[in-house]
Amino acid sequence: MHKYTCCSTWAVQYSTALYSGSSHEGTLCHVQVKVQWTEQLVATQQQKTEEIKKQTESLKAVADAERHKKVLAIELEKQVSYKTWRESLLRVLAFIALRSEYCLTLYNE
Repeated sequence: MHKYTCCSTWAVQYSTALYSGSSHEGTLCHVQVKVQWTEQLVATQQQKTEEIKKQTESLKAVADAERHKKVLAIELEKQVSYKTWRESLLRVLAFIALRSEYCLTLYNE
C-alpha cells in the first residue's frame, strides 16, 4: 500500500475514469507522474518542516542557556554584594568595639 493513500486513491480513480479513452496509456503515465511529483513535494515539505523543527529546538536551547547564564550572573552578583556588605558590617562592628574599649579605658582612669 502506498504511503500517501489519498494521492494514490485519487490517481486510481482518475486513471480508471480516463481508461476508457483512446490515449489511456498516456493519461495513465501522466497521472503516475503527477502522483510521483506530489509524493516528492510532500517529502520535500516534510524535510523542510523537520529542519525548521531542529532550528527551533536549537534556538530554544540557546535561549535557555542565555537565561541560565543571566540567572547565574545575578546570583553571583548577589553573593558579591552580600560579601561586601558583610565585610563592611564587620569593619563597622570592629570600629564600634574598638571605640567602646577606648571609652571604657578613659572612663576607668
